[in-house]
Amino acid sequence: MLRFLVRLLAWCFGISLAFAGLVELSFSLTSGVLFLFMSALVLPPPTRLARELLGIKIPTEVRVGLFMMVSVLAGVISNVERQRRKSEEREAFKTALELGTRALVYLNDTELLERAVLYLQLLNNMSEHECGMVAKGLPSLDSVLSAIDSLDPGSRLRWKMLAVEARRELAAGGEPQLVSQAQVVRAVDWLAANATDADAAALAHLDELDAVTPEEACAGINAFYRLAIRAPAVHRRILLRLAVQPE
Repeated sequence: MLRFLVRLLAWCFGISLAFAGLVELSFSLTSGVLFLFMSALVLPPPTRLARELLGIKIPTEVRVGLFMMVSVLAGVISNVERQRRKSEEREAFKTALELGTRALVYLNDTELLERAVLYLQLLNNMSEHECGMVAKGLPSLDSVLSAIDSLDPGSRLRWKMLAVEARRELAAGGEPQLVSQAQVVRAVDWLAANATDADAAALAHLDELDAVTPEEACAGINAFYRLAIRAPAVHRRILLRLAVQPE
């Protein structure tokens, strides 16, 4: 009975290692091969074939020692490969994020409003400190990624598609939709006239981002987007474009 249980455990563990190795092959050839080698050390058929066809009999103690050494090596290599891949993905995402931000002026008014609504959701999904660092132009990539992941699947997909559309328009060489100083003045006057005292105090922080705390900057950017989204279309368009227009 004990022998049967040992063989059953060997089969279960060996098959699990084989599956892990096949999955790992798509990320790292070296660690994937090591996982498959560990599977061969555990599963009965490879051991029996080595003994019957090649005349090689590996003592259990040697197999255990090999398994332990290879498992440590596979774990180290797998971790290094994953860290390298994560670093590459972060850099690629950072580049895409910066490019997408510069391209936002190419979105049409409807798309820009849709993005503003999603952006406000992102800010609300961050801590006040993280939100404030975004307002200051010093966002943490991890906090941005976490906030994007916290969106519902449909909103997350739409956020990414809007960024793709903005970059596509930029690459096509079209004319960005910019607003004039006179339009900005009228829209900002509306904003000031319709802000509550609390919102007005929060908006004032946006004029001195370098001097205020992240929490104050967060209050300012939240107030701006909340008011801009609810503004009449003629002013909403200007305010949302002001937020993404290069200085």
